[in-house]
Amino acid sequence: MIRLAEDPAEARKQFRRLRRRWLPGFALVCRDDLLTQHLASLQATDPKAGALDALLDLSRINWRPEPGAPSDTERKAVEWKPEPREGWIVPIPVGYGALSGIHPAGSVKNARDSRTDFRFVESLYSIGQWISPHRLGSIRALQWYGHSDIDGGLYRCRNDFAATAQHS
Repeated sequence: MIRLAEDPAEARKQFRRLRRRWLPGFALVCRDDLLTQHLASLQATDPKAGALDALLDLSRINWRPEPGAPSDTERKAVEWKPEPREGWIVPIPVGYGALSGIHPAGSVKNARDSRTDFRFVESLYSIGQWISPHRLGSIRALQWYGHSDIDGGLYRCRNDFAATAQHS
């Protein structure tokens, strides 16, 4: 257990020393921003593309043809290459989204706990990226925390990497 200094400047200095100790490891950070950007690029060519299309497209290796040098038969050879990606990105479960309103405790038959209010939910997914710790700008970029928006029906884990990466 390491306690970071109270002084922000000293804490940043201390964090810079610590992150070098974590090499050659990797840290998983949330990249909701990549998912949003990719959805926008897909919708530029296909307006019907949705968030699931963007998630699935980022979750696989996409091979694209690249014209090569002409061959002896005067046909152009085609070389297949994987589409470049920004680092090592993976789909990750990040929480739950509400499918129903909140039901009073004990009103849903066979619920696990009859003393707690109940809500039907489904899993939420996003994109995560494994990055080297030396690329982290602050401890907040490394930490994950729970966030609940009860009125919006969202219960998810968050990470401040994308927000801090732009300011580091």
